[in-house]
Amino acid sequence: MINASLFKTPFDTKWLLILSFICLAWVNLNYARWRKFDTIHHDVNGYYSYLPALVYENDLRLSFLNDSLNSETEKRYYWPNSSPEGAFVIKYTMGMALSYLPFFGAAHLYCQLSGIEANGFTEPYHFAIQFSSMCYALIGVYFLILLLRANFSNRSVWWVGIGVVFGTNLLYYTTSAAGMPHATIFGFTSMFLYYCIQWHQKPHWYYSLGMGLTFGMIVLIRPVHIIFAVVPLLYGVRSLESIKTQLLFFKVHILQLVFTAFITFCVFLPQLLYWKMVSGHFFFNSYVGESFYFNKPHLFEGLFSFRKGWLLYTPLMTFALLGFLPLYKHYRNYFYACLCLFIVYIYITFSWWCWWYGGSFGLRSMIDIYPFLALPLAAFIESLSTMKPFYKTLSIIFLIFFFLLNILQGYQAKRNVIHYDSMSAKAYWDGFFRIEEYPGRDSLLIPPDYENAKKGLEERPIRPGNH
Repeated sequence: MINASLFKTPFDTKWLLILSFICLAWVNLNYARWRKFDTIHHDVNGYYSYLPALVYENDLRLSFLNDSLNSETEKRYYWPNSSPEGAFVIKYTMGMALSYLPFFGAAHLYCQLSGIEANGFTEPYHFAIQFSSMCYALIGVYFLILLLRANFSNRSVWWVGIGVVFGTNLLYYTTSAAGMPHATIFGFTSMFLYYCIQWHQKPHWYYSLGMGLTFGMIVLIRPVHIIFAVVPLLYGVRSLESIKTQLLFFKVHILQLVFTAFITFCVFLPQLLYWKMVSGHFFFNSYVGESFYFNKPHLFEGLFSFRKGWLLYTPLMTFALLGFLPLYKHYRNYFYACLCLFIVYIYITFSWWCWWYGGSFGLRSMIDIYPFLALPLAAFIESLSTMKPFYKTLSIIFLIFFFLLNILQGYQAKRNVIHYDSMSAKAYWDGFFRIEEYPGRDSLLIPPDYENAKKGLEERPIRPGNH
């Protein structure tokens, strides 16, 4: 059964979706990253490698790497780790490979029909993976519109929709770094949140199925996102007294919840079978030598540092944090679910050994929870109408400034003015108004020590003014 309400988007929010599609399509089609064979590259190789290994090599064990005359070159395409027994293991879980599959299939068919070599790494495959990020981002925007319009004015929906797409680093990961998982997770998270709210408001097997499929995909892409389960558990909790009501609600609809859990398990099951095949264990940490350091979370650096500070490189989200206050006052059904998830998420995220998440623009891992943060952001924008004129004007000025700053900084990251992992305060301010990489910039950078960081040690020398 198809929910007809999915197609009843108001006129103005339809135009928001169309505008997003046109802008993102233009950037993707005019930015020839895929023509340079630069989309299936670095981390994307690892996420993607299930597909060529299965379709072209017919060997998910990657045993062909042992026999290849060009094994080092081949390993660069597959990014394998090794199990304790010495077997090759694909580092990343297979969720992204599954999300690529429709686009991969289209590229494969195109190659066969046009006579282009169909080996998984020619130009059509790069374009397909580039295009996939845009599609999932737009799906996310669409479901976010459906969710927001039920509680917020069309003006707020416009601000949030445009802001999330073009005012955050989601734009960068839909264009210059397309293929990475974050735009895709954004899409699935928006769907998951929509189905969660719909299920709570009108429990139905259809919404249970939607929750299970989307949550399963989210966890299959990044298993740590199992913490997103806190949202359906806490949505609607307004006080301690309402917890009892929530538990009774779950008891009444326990079969639908079990069904959701079963669907989630079924989506994740192929990963368990893969790990069992290559390592002998159903659960296996394929991130060999990498771990969390929960006793040393880099909360301040993750939020504010010049290297990768989330609020420095995505300042628009400052208003999402401010929006938790009006969210509590006027939309409390969402408050505890969003706040608890945010607190737990940033603690786990910044406890990872590589808290800056390698070569990236800003804190890319934060994109994954933007659908949840869109709620307090919308609450803040909705509260503008009740502010005194001075504060309202000031807020709008900063909203517009942060929006433009994100576009500028995204372009600077593309042109390597903002370095991918070694920014410092001096490098940031020296390059603030520049749009091209410049001589002398490298002397201002502070490269991280990756080996020290893996051991839980200080990853860079401490220098005054470079925090």
